[in-house]
Amino acid sequence: MPMIDAISPTSKILLSVIIILVIIWLLYMIIKTKYIPDGSFRDTYENMIISAHRKYDHIFQNPNTLYNNTIGYENDKIVEMALKKSIRQEKLHTRNENKNRLSHKHVNDAVTSAFITGNLLRYNVAENTNPNTRDTILNNVNQYYNRALNRIHNNPGAAIVERDTNRPRLEHIINTISEFYTERNIPIDVSETRNRLRKARIIEAGNADTYFSPKHIRSDPQNVHDSNVTSDIYKKFTNIKLKNLSENKFSDPNELFSVIKNDSSLSNEQKSRANKTLDYLFKGHPITSLHSDGTEVLSNIWARINSSENEPVKEQLTKSLIDSLINSNEKNSSGEYKLVCTTGVCSRVIDSLTLLDTDSDISSPIKNTEILRNEIFSKAHKVMKDTISAASADYQQAYNSTKTDPDTLDKISKLEIRILNNIDSIRLEYPNTNSDILNTIIDDAKAGI
Repeated sequence: MPMIDAISPTSKILLSVIIILVIIWLLYMIIKTKYIPDGSFRDTYENMIISAHRKYDHIFQNPNTLYNNTIGYENDKIVEMALKKSIRQEKLHTRNENKNRLSHKHVNDAVTSAFITGNLLRYNVAENTNPNTRDTILNNVNQYYNRALNRIHNNPGAAIVERDTNRPRLEHIINTISEFYTERNIPIDVSETRNRLRKARIIEAGNADTYFSPKHIRSDPQNVHDSNVTSDIYKKFTNIKLKNLSENKFSDPNELFSVIKNDSSLSNEQKSRANKTLDYLFKGHPITSLHSDGTEVLSNIWARINSSENEPVKEQLTKSLIDSLINSNEKNSSGEYKLVCTTGVCSRVIDSLTLLDTDSDISSPIKNTEILRNEIFSKAHKVMKDTISAASADYQQAYNSTKTDPDTLDKISKLEIRILNNIDSIRLEYPNTNSDILNTIIDDAKAGI
């Protein structure tokens, strides 16, 4: 206060004029160039905008969008908000359901809210609680999953109205729930639910071209737990370990700290993220899907990169591994980098060899179930067209006819059996794919004939 009082009236007026002129200049620059000049004013402005956007996202985004922005097992504010919103929606859907007032256009909403509530509890809440509380939470997961499954089973025609491509597809929901029950040794048979869904999909498509067309592949925050991904990762890791044993090749993964430190292409922030992932892996967190831990995974990947077979591509493989370490940290709702779950970290480290390793099996891309479904559906569609084209003219005519006489129906039946057998043969192209997953997708494809 004494300093301010010491300023003369003239100086105060001059200071005020200068401040006003600076503000006018800033406004002029913003309006003219749509760009705020560098400096503390711009930093303050941008921080306010970012903060406002986060507040907006938390308050106005729907729970599915919030769920899609969660990270691994992180139980942060965005999870809390998503869970609060999804439970609120779920109460409303259940109340309407109990009063037979759940309209057809809201069935998919109800399926989605129950499913993501279960997923949030399963992956983000249960994983961060003590074992005694975890069982109670997992029982709640079972309750929400059961609601989602029943809604698909009881009204598949309405459930397939997926207005938002970022919502989980019903086939993915059934797979996830089925796997959860299997993990917990809870008896379940979803075959009839799958059959009902197939029939609804056929009616919705209207023709084979639409039924077999590629579907949007959404990025689910828990894709790393997809059954085909975990199966592919396990087989690839087993192959890597066998390769290292056969070469008697073992390298010290601690060397990576020096490699990262001396890499001039990396920023300090990137080095920090990579080192954070390395520290985490060296703690040896278990990963049950691989029957291993983080340290063993890292050691085997580093040994494989340094193998004689990979000498020509060692530099590219090392860069890919470091990239995977960096990218194992993702920004959370507050803009802070957080590690994904142990499964996610180890999967990324193993996947760093994809398309680079000299062994074709190790370098083959890992596919989630939806990618695999699109691939098999595309092949099934081609098989159907090729089988029809290869048939005699009278069989082709019968297949495309609307007649219902015995001879026409007999020809159609025989040609369909031929198509179905040829689609069945597609499974021979996937000898290393989990048989349960493969059989389900093949059956889905055959339903379109």
